[in-house]
Amino acid sequence: MIFSKHGRTSKQQQSTFRTQGHTIDITKFYTYLGIDITPSGSFSRATKQLRLKALRASFKLKSLLASNHNPSISLALDLFHSLVKPILLYCAEVLGTNIQCRDLIFNGVQEYPAENIREGIYNILSPILGSNIQLLKVTRLGKKNDVTSPRPVLVRFKRYSDKLNILYQSELLSNQNILLTHPKFSYEVSDLEHVLLNYCKILLQVPRSSVNAAVRGELGTFPLYIEAQSQLIKYWLRLQNLPNDRIVKKAYDFAVEQEQDWAVHVQDILCRHGFQNVWLNPAVDAKHFGNVFKERLKDTFVSGWRQEIRNYSKLQTYSKFKTNFTLEKYLSSIQNKSFVANITKLRISAHCLEIEKGRYNNIPATQRRCPTCNHGIEDELHFLLLCPTYTEERQKLMDVINKTTNITLPKTSSETFNLLMSCPDAISLYIGQYISTAFQKRNRIDTNT
Repeated sequence: MIFSKHGRTSKQQQSTFRTQGHTIDITKFYTYLGIDITPSGSFSRATKQLRLKALRASFKLKSLLASNHNPSISLALDLFHSLVKPILLYCAEVLGTNIQCRDLIFNGVQEYPAENIREGIYNILSPILGSNIQLLKVTRLGKKNDVTSPRPVLVRFKRYSDKLNILYQSELLSNQNILLTHPKFSYEVSDLEHVLLNYCKILLQVPRSSVNAAVRGELGTFPLYIEAQSQLIKYWLRLQNLPNDRIVKKAYDFAVEQEQDWAVHVQDILCRHGFQNVWLNPAVDAKHFGNVFKERLKDTFVSGWRQEIRNYSKLQTYSKFKTNFTLEKYLSSIQNKSFVANITKLRISAHCLEIEKGRYNNIPATQRRCPTCNHGIEDELHFLLLCPTYTEERQKLMDVINKTTNITLPKTSSETFNLLMSCPDAISLYIGQYISTAFQKRNRIDTNT
């Protein structure tokens, strides 16, 4: 294998190598300890191969779960983390550095024409961060015909810098009425992360188009990058304690001196989470710092997750009753899988109500009226508590709650809705039964019209 910057062999390098009269083949990749190494030094091929291996294991696991009458969701998650997750995180000490994009979302940025948006954002940020900032991507979020103005702007930096922290205290941004949301550091979800997300959506029996943040919230499942970067930092700390004459330590020192990718990414990860002092002085207890670092990653993610569900228009209802990032109890307490699926779909807005159907048909929210009663907008609150079509079924639910539990329902519809959607253990089964019955009735009416 001939290594080169772009992985291509020039004409000058197209030589023939021989040993003992035999020609040595030049290969485009070589598998070593389960990882495909390519001439360019890129690990994209290795990532794809790990994804394929994890998919095969995931399919086998799903087949076994189905043949065993679908055990509890908590058990299915534990099996995934024990059998499939190790494949996805294999060699995370190296592959973890692929997590390198830096995303920040700005609200309140004045409306620039599409062709000038990058220039406009650069003019805002350059006085704060310097003229040498590199913007990998600048784009507006949301639909072009969205009545909300101005739409949020996603800014992706080519490389993270601790100078980004200045943005939070910048008077310049405040004077322009620009609000900087919690930083959303992106990670590679197109390959390895999608294996986990697709598995979670199958467990919840929700469409693949369901919002990832809501799916994670229902299961309390953290993204893979947290474990990957934790392993990466633990490995980096082990390197610090190696004797200077070890080859791997010499390679690391050379990477730091030459500012090569792996070392730069380690520095980025530490500085991004407030541990620049550890990069400068790595004399810390590896085990203790590893635990502290992992908790910091989790706290940062949960904070960003809360901000995301609040800002996501599709999850405005979900954010009102979903407060903790943890596995929801109703997923384990209700044995009827159909009840569980219907509760989840209503909670995370992965249903067929007009408030969602109209979103994809470009119907304004104020015109997404209920097709069964035509008395209001068919959103989750209307479906659960207000629509007269389900009065009989709803009354049965209220009677059961009053007779069999000590729960006192709030006086307002919005508070009652949040209580029912939080699915208290004592009434979660009855809520699932009511939602399933109402969905069935709605589907019958929709089919006949």
